[in-house]
Amino acid sequence: MIRMRDYQAHDVEAIMRGFTEFRALLLNYATGMGKTIVAAETTRRFLPRRVLFLCEKRELVDQACSKLELVTGIKPAREMGGYWAGEQGMFEPAPIVVATIQTLNSSWGDARRMHRFQPQNIGLVICDETHHAAADGYQRFFAHMKLNPNIKILGLTATPDRHDGKPIMGTTYDREIATRDIKYGTNNGWLVRVSQEQITVQDLDYSGVRVRDGDFIPKELEAVLEQEAVVQGMVHPSLEVIFAVKPRHELDKLPQCQWGDFLMEYKAESKVPRRTIFFSKSVAQAEMAANIFNRVYPGLAEFVSCKTPDKERKDILDRFRSGETTVLCNQGILLEGFDEPAVETILVGRPTLSRPLYQQMYGRVTRVLPGVVDGIESLSDRLARIKASDKQVGRVIDYVGNSVRFDVVTSMHVQSEGYSPEEVQLALKNARAKHAPTMPLRELEAARAQLLRERAEAERKRKAAEEQRRLGLVAKVTYVVEERDPFNHNHKMAAPLFGGIPQWKKPTLPQLKCLRIAGVNANQFTKQQCGALIGELKKNNYKRTDKFNELLTWYQRKDKINDQQKVPAQRGRHTS
Repeated sequence: MIRMRDYQAHDVEAIMRGFTEFRALLLNYATGMGKTIVAAETTRRFLPRRVLFLCEKRELVDQACSKLELVTGIKPAREMGGYWAGEQGMFEPAPIVVATIQTLNSSWGDARRMHRFQPQNIGLVICDETHHAAADGYQRFFAHMKLNPNIKILGLTATPDRHDGKPIMGTTYDREIATRDIKYGTNNGWLVRVSQEQITVQDLDYSGVRVRDGDFIPKELEAVLEQEAVVQGMVHPSLEVIFAVKPRHELDKLPQCQWGDFLMEYKAESKVPRRTIFFSKSVAQAEMAANIFNRVYPGLAEFVSCKTPDKERKDILDRFRSGETTVLCNQGILLEGFDEPAVETILVGRPTLSRPLYQQMYGRVTRVLPGVVDGIESLSDRLARIKASDKQVGRVIDYVGNSVRFDVVTSMHVQSEGYSPEEVQLALKNARAKHAPTMPLRELEAARAQLLRERAEAERKRKAAEEQRRLGLVAKVTYVVEERDPFNHNHKMAAPLFGGIPQWKKPTLPQLKCLRIAGVNANQFTKQQCGALIGELKKNNYKRTDKFNELLTWYQRKDKINDQQKVPAQRGRHTS
């Protein structure tokens, strides 16, 4: 039996509870966090109900069978190519079956091989690398399995978002039951930290490559990347990374014929070279890269692709796992599910605009070496053991071209959850300016702090400029001071201390017209004053009298306080 990590045990319980309410659950674990172990423990909980474990590629079948047997104690049957799980005959059906999606969709008489498995006999389906589940082959399989209304489905993935935008949540899966991303893994001592280095390749220019379905058009990108000058520009600096040459550019000082001897001395004096995966866009690029590596250092590299025969492919992968081969150049083989913790360096020889695709490459370098952290409950102890191990950090090398037309995905983008695009771009700019390996999370935090300082300084300067501008804005104003008796009902609202007549006290247009006919410009009077004057006019058939003129003169006095109490009661409009 294998001992699960604390978060794995927690998430298994969450899955079992979730199945009481939902049919299909999604488990989102970063590469190296142990999603297959969680799936295997869930399988053990479902037995004796039958479990069907679905893989995307044949390379993943062996790994799945190994983990399932380790946790459950039952050797799974295989349904793949020439392997048949023994559905008919005298033998009992295998309780655990591991199959590839390609096999299940292949022909079987007049039907498909998936029809060998009756849905009512299956209790749980586990789908690895389930971000592919939106594809037709998967949907056909799920439609068949869902003929059993009680069946449960568990999806496993490190990248739930597809670059083509097709959803799996809401169509195939009902709920994402748990998420353990790269940041969670590194902060909690389950994954190694990753450093990023961006190397400029002078001849790499993909500004003329067009985009389709969210990424570069394959044929056009391949035409750029298969140029030998471009591959040479990638291999040369990568040799110094693989052999940990310090200071950098030591190879520049030597003729190329002496590079191999120089690197051989480095290998003899240290633990290098570092186990490395080179990701290429095409078979031709992978083959060319391996060839150039071997010109410098014979036997350093091999290449593998989907066209490599099965037996030869297995031998190449075995030599890489054993350390006999240091650099493995591949096209489309090691993107998903390849489990080799000894990998220290990733060379991203194929620029991409797809974050899920880049995350698959990135995940090949995040695993901790076996036996370093498992069984260690203290976070500080885990971090200390990683620091003392032979693999303290993983390294990702991005090759930067001369084109700035595209914002290609880098390690900075993979770890940018929670950071703004402005912070990411500044972190990338700062990292490139250093011309040295950098820690993405550290650069992102530094970029955030830098932007906060810059914004605070900009605000300080803005306020200072505003204060300076206001120094010249002191001017004379015309204002009126009014005193009011709060006990006089004729004065229900206080007047302003300055600024002239407020809007609510200005005379109405009929009042102004009436007084204008009497020869009075009443714009400087209040509505109440105009009312008093018009009241005097009404008493004498709208003719001016001595009393009217006396009241008018009183209102026009320059030293008036405008206090209605000082107006004789008989002259006002209202009497008490």
